[in-house]
Amino acid sequence: MDVSSEERVAWVGVASGSAGMLVFVALALIHALGDGRLAGQNYTIPMILCVFVMVAPVWIVRGLLARGRKKTDLGPDERDRDIARRADQAKFQVLLFACVVVLSMAFTGTEHFWIASTVFAGLGFSLLVGAGVQIAGYRRGVPTW
Repeated sequence: MDVSSEERVAWVGVASGSAGMLVFVALALIHALGDGRLAGQNYTIPMILCVFVMVAPVWIVRGLLARGRKKTDLGPDERDRDIARRADQAKFQVLLFACVVVLSMAFTGTEHFWIASTVFAGLGFSLLVGAGVQIAGYRRGVPTW
């Protein structure tokens, strides 16, 4: 079965998104086991590094595939654009829900760690949902309305 370059990027997104989220959860739990207080930890550097772990592989693969595409002159077709648009819509819905949750947390005075972790989770889940919608679009086809 021939796998399109956009589907490859989606699979990389699933792998890197899962890895980044699991690494952050593991780091937070390891730190919490050390001092017993999860919200009191310094989460800035681990969270930024985990976001980088989530996003950098996708950027790298997109760049490598774009360079290969220049040699063959094969770009995304209408089906690729439709699948990408549906994935972007799904990502937007997840991010919108996360924004509502984050705003409600901020208005109620929740600790910064939990607000930042919710933003991080929203970003991670939007990456996973978008990649899942994209993979499903390539595997099952694009439903017509």
